[in-house]
Amino acid sequence: MNQPPDTISTPVRYRLQRARAKYLPFAFFATACIGCVFLWQFQDRTVVQIGEVEAVSYTLTTPLAGVIQWATSDGEKIPVFADVKKGQVIAGLDDHVVRTQIHGVKQQVLAMNEFATARLVELDNPLEVGLARVAGPRISDEQTDSSDAINARAEAWQALSSFAGLSMKRIRHCELKLELRKIEARLRTLQPASSGSAATAPPAPERIRIQTERLKVAGEIQRLAIEIAAGETSAAEEIAEVDIDHLAAADEILFRQRSDRSRLISEQLASIAAMSESLDIISPASGQVSKTFVQARQTVQQGLPVATVTPSTGTWVVVYSREHGIVRPFPGMPVTISLLRDPSQRFTAAVESIGPRIESVPGRQRANSRIEEWGRPMRIAVPANVVLPPGSLVRVAFELE
Repeated sequence: MNQPPDTISTPVRYRLQRARAKYLPFAFFATACIGCVFLWQFQDRTVVQIGEVEAVSYTLTTPLAGVIQWATSDGEKIPVFADVKKGQVIAGLDDHVVRTQIHGVKQQVLAMNEFATARLVELDNPLEVGLARVAGPRISDEQTDSSDAINARAEAWQALSSFAGLSMKRIRHCELKLELRKIEARLRTLQPASSGSAATAPPAPERIRIQTERLKVAGEIQRLAIEIAAGETSAAEEIAEVDIDHLAAADEILFRQRSDRSRLISEQLASIAAMSESLDIISPASGQVSKTFVQARQTVQQGLPVATVTPSTGTWVVVYSREHGIVRPFPGMPVTISLLRDPSQRFTAAVESIGPRIESVPGRQRANSRIEEWGRPMRIAVPANVVLPPGSLVRVAFELE
């Protein structure tokens, strides 16, 4: 169809300009609305807070009363901020108290052994008495009663003698462990001060001699431990199986008294063994000594602080659930943590515990340190394979459901 002569055709470019001016504001508004909805949904699923890495500081105390003996290379003390490893001996106590108790128990054991030996000697022929229970038929009741009584006496005094011998081994075991402790302290004083050429140099003759002595004592300790483990059950069974009914009244009283004393001696030896194990004050974690409270050769009482060890790796992340952030935090809530100074270092974890009350948020964790913020503290355990220096700031992203 032909266009009328009085109509002017509008170029295409002008038509596009008119459509853009007419519909572009609506398209921009719709796009903005969609973007706002998307951002709102994303913000609703993830909340990011600033947290701080913290570590447990261990305050080591004296397990016993005594005199402090430092066990460092200089033999005096550990300076503040000195690096320590897990299991390293921080300081040691003098073993005078333990050796005094060992001496007292040893006198009791020797007295028991002397008593049992004397009673065995009083028997006419201990070898035949030991075989009396397997002898042939008795001729008369008097002989039977006499043999049973002799057998019961021999069993009682032999059981006490066996217990005394086992107790002497346990005492010797404790004494050797104290000796080994001194040898290891001497070896620590010979440790090289640096990792340079002195550290790679062949050990000195003195060090070789001490190491040889240490191996000898350690071997003796191991041998005694095996013998003690093998003899503890049999010694207790021997005392329990004594036929008390066939003992004379006087012998029964004496045996019961020594039997009660044997139980007391066993308890004392167990206590002494535990005391000897706690003489050395050991670092529970790798880190640094942040504080010291005592000096070398100082007399201390039980429970007195010795030093504070701060680990070199953080134990947990502390972050606050602010009032305008997470509404309902719960243990086990998944989180993603990244270092503030190095966002590439990232790991996942979960909320371990939540504080019972709302507290003031520390200034370092606020968006503006001058504006007070409040929230509930939450602890997030740091995985064992992640190393975070204590005091580091981290971003904690909470994945909300």
